[in-house]
Amino acid sequence: VDSLGIDILIEMNGYTQHATPELVAHSNPPLRLSFLGFAHTLMSPFVDLLVTDSVATPTDLFQSPESALFFPSTFYLTNHASSFHSSHLSVASALPQVTKAQVGLREGSFVFASFNQPFKITPELFDVWMRILILVPDSQLWLLKLNEGEGAEDNLRARARSLGIDDWRLFFTGSAALE
Repeated sequence: VDSLGIDILIEMNGYTQHATPELVAHSNPPLRLSFLGFAHTLMSPFVDLLVTDSVATPTDLFQSPESALFFPSTFYLTNHASSFHSSHLSVASALPQVTKAQVGLREGSFVFASFNQPFKITPELFDVWMRILILVPDSQLWLLKLNEGEGAEDNLRARARSLGIDDWRLFFTGSAALE
């Protein structure tokens, strides 16, 4: 990396899958920063600056070897509003109103959700979620179905059934269209 003459090296994956923090650790550009892909401190002396906001990183709790550059408002949009150009939105109520029934969930149910990749769902974690469903009547667990999780839905449904959880209580969807 040093031989490339890079002035600012931006680390975007943190300690997530396929991340390569060792490249950042073993390089010496004038500025190394962490931004966007992993919105939290790496607690690392090899990152000079964390680019964040007070939503992702509460300023009163921030303690890290990195310095922090806080955006004045959030930079880490994770809601459906981020799919729209801001000129289309005058107020939050301009967002489309969607009912549970429209997406396939039961009206009147309480919905827990986890949109992690299937490999992050460990047997221990899934059993905790099933105990929560048992304790909360008429609740559902909404999970993301991704291509790399082939077989995950069948396996999770089988485990849920073995614990006495009805099929309707697990809800799987793929990614939604931007509109």
